Amino acid sequence: MSRELFKRFEHTGIYVSDMKKSLEFYNRLLGFPVVRDVEVKVLNLHVVFLDAGGFFIELLEPHDKEGYVKLPEKSFGLRQICLLVDDLKLAYERLKEKGVEFIEPPLEIVPGQVSHAIFLDPDGVHVELLQRHVPMQLGAAKARSSMG
Repeated sequence: MSRELFKRFEHTGIYVSDMKKSLEFYNRLLGFPVVRDVEVKVLNLHVVFLDAGGFFIELLEPHDKEGYVKLPEKSFGLRQICLLVDDLKLAYERLKEKGVEFIEPPLEIVPGQVSHAIFLDPDGVHVELLQRHVPMQLGAAKARSSMG
């Protein structure tokens, strides 16, 4: 049903505490180009869309907590974005050279299939670099096997 109703995943939104720091991170450090930068007055938000190669990252900076969206003190929701890479070790080394501190260095998490490394954005969102050694095919979902 979802393919009939929905076209594709279009963007993910990240509420940020400081747009300048977040743009330094996502645009200048990671290299995602700014596609749109706009003040959404009716929602009391500063919104920036970044081209993340096939989908967009939307950075949202509320001007106050009384605007359209009431933000809880501890935000729930998005906790991680994942960036697919061809060469995890190369991406890891290049980001370390730029001063990125990783909370998890490159690690093979599914032997022979998947490796990853994790660092944080300025607001503590996990940014995962993922290298698939075996491609995952869309539409190839398998039933979960039961343990026991």
